[in-house]
Amino acid sequence: MSVLFGKRRRKLTCDESIPKDSSESEASSDSEAYSNNDKVLVENAPNVLTSFLNLGVDPWLVKRCELMGIRQPTPVQSHCIPPILSGRDVIGCAQTGSGKTAAFALPILHTLSKDPYGPYALVLTPTRELAFQISEQFNAFGSSMAIRCAVIVGGVDMLKQSLTLQQRPHIIVATPGRLRDHLLRVEPPNISLIKYVVLDEADRLLDISFAKDLSFILARLPAKRQTLLFSATMTANLDRLEQTALSKASKL
Repeated sequence: MSVLFGKRRRKLTCDESIPKDSSESEASSDSEAYSNNDKVLVENAPNVLTSFLNLGVDPWLVKRCELMGIRQPTPVQSHCIPPILSGRDVIGCAQTGSGKTAAFALPILHTLSKDPYGPYALVLTPTRELAFQISEQFNAFGSSMAIRCAVIVGGVDMLKQSLTLQQRPHIIVATPGRLRDHLLRVEPPNISLIKYVVLDEADRLLDISFAKDLSFILARLPAKRQTLLFSATMTANLDRLEQTALSKASKL
C-alpha cells in the first residue's frame, strides 16, 4: 500500500490511530493506516473492538446510533472517526456496505452540533441515487438536532433547489454537474464558509465527465477546510484526485 500524503511516511499503530477499550483487538497483517502531520490514509482497516463513545463521538449521537440499532463501530468507522474529529484530512478505503457514510457523517454532525450554521458540509457524489442515500443517513443520525440537508442533483427543478439553498442548509449533498449549474447562476449559493468537503465514491469522481465540474467547485471552496475522500477501491488514479482536492488545504 502506498502513502498518498507527504514526503515522509510513518505507519500508525492501532494505539496511535484509535482510542481502544480494554477489549482485545484483532488486526490483520495486511491492514495499515499511515499519517503525516495533518492527513491520514486508512486502507483495509483492521477490526478493533471499541465503542462510538470511546472514539470521541458525542453521547447524544451515540444514543441515536443505538436507537437505530447501531452499537458497534465498523473497522472503517473506528479508524476514520478519531482523526476526522481531530481536524485531519482523511482518505478512507473500504468496500460498499462497510459503513463509510457513517464514518464521515457522525464526526461532521458531532462538530456541527457545537457550532450550527449552514452551509457547513458539502458532500459530492457521482450519482443522484447515492446522493439521496447519503442525505437519508444524515437526516436519520441528525434527527434530534433538526438538521437541514439539501440534495442537489439533476432531474429536479432548479428553482426549487435554489430556494432550498437560499435557506442555508447545514449539509449539501450534490452531484458535481448540478452544483456547478447553481454556482454559475446570477445569485449562486454561498459555499465560502464550508468546513468539510467530502468526496464519496472518490474513484468514480475521477471520470472525465466530472473533471471540469469538480475542479470548478473545489476552486470556490475555502482553502481552510477539512477534506475527506472515501472510496471502495484504492487506485493509482486516486493520487491525482488527492492532489486536486487537497492542493490548497495542504498549503496551510
